[in-house]
Amino acid sequence: MRPSEIIEHARQAFREGAPDRAVELAEHVIARYPRHASARLVRALKAEVDGELDQALEDLRFVTSAEPLNARAAAATARIFKLRDDDARAQDEARRVVELVPDVSDNASLESALDILGVDADALPMTPGVFARIHLRSGWPGTAERYARRALDEEPDRIDIRLTLAEALWQLNRLSQCEEQCTIIFDRANDCVRAAVMLAHVLAERGRMAEGQDLLGRAGEIDPEYLEARQMLAQLEIHRLVLPDVPQIDVPTSIRPSDGAPEAATTPSTSPDHQAPTVAEQPSDDGPAMPEGDSEAEPAAAPDGAAFTQIDWARELIRREDWREAERVLREIVEEEGLPEVDVDALLEEAAGRPAFAATGWQLLGDFRMRTHRPQAAAEAYLRAADSPEATDA
Repeated sequence: MRPSEIIEHARQAFREGAPDRAVELAEHVIARYPRHASARLVRALKAEVDGELDQALEDLRFVTSAEPLNARAAAATARIFKLRDDDARAQDEARRVVELVPDVSDNASLESALDILGVDADALPMTPGVFARIHLRSGWPGTAERYARRALDEEPDRIDIRLTLAEALWQLNRLSQCEEQCTIIFDRANDCVRAAVMLAHVLAERGRMAEGQDLLGRAGEIDPEYLEARQMLAQLEIHRLVLPDVPQIDVPTSIRPSDGAPEAATTPSTSPDHQAPTVAEQPSDDGPAMPEGDSEAEPAAAPDGAAFTQIDWARELIRREDWREAERVLREIVEEEGLPEVDVDALLEEAAGRPAFAATGWQLLGDFRMRTHRPQAAAEAYLRAADSPEATDA
């Protein structure tokens, strides 16, 4: 199971009012990746619930260093300062949460920040920092740069705004200026993943590949699936960095199916709009997915009785080593619009990691990366397809 899937289970446990289970899952990831930012955030939130504020702040300082745009971490920090009657710092952090629009993805963080500020959302002014992030997200890096510089003139110590400026410069291919901003960021937030990815790319473009890969590897200690790196580098037409395969770790005992059901049955749905049919609904033109009467062939229902998503179904077929049906479903996924690139990449890399399916898996991954406008990454996948034992034997 991917670390991010385990962390999603931990977040769900928090939402369901089970913080002890949430931190148990987070510690399972931390045992393998001590610097995993998302797991450290879950642990910090549990410490906040338990009133262990020093421990919570220790993890939150690391998370905000690694992810200066993390609204949940900023909101938790604001709440802790408020509990300690440090109103000035609490309000500073709360304002930062509000200004992380459009990066705020959960209402709880925003509501707690507004509560500390004592205002309604409608009463907040639109600051240059907010405009910078909105324009960067909207594909206007030049305008984002101008607003970010204006915001830094007012608040030069805001690392989140400086990161926005660095990313705008990076998207504009002004790499020397981007490098300058990343250097300043590292002085205050030396674990920043996004700055590390940008600087790794700059170094690689200058022919310093070993240094770039080393820096990318250090970012991978915090984000072992390279989710940020994959998302950022996918914006480039070409790059020289090499991203490792998505790691898998043991499934925690608390989310292992107790009745022998496959792991995918407990994996959170990647995209609820794309559900794969159950066995009873499988199309009959190619015959049933598995022989009738084979009790081990029946897919387990999800905990709430819902059918698997299309990605879950593909992962289940890979687990069964039903390569004919897996190839059919994976080809559909490669052509499907709207599925998250990171999730499809991870699925295809998992398939390609099986020796019997390696050539086909890498070929499909290359096709998907070409369709999503990543020719450099596609070329790497095609080369691995050609070099796989399956292709060589053929």
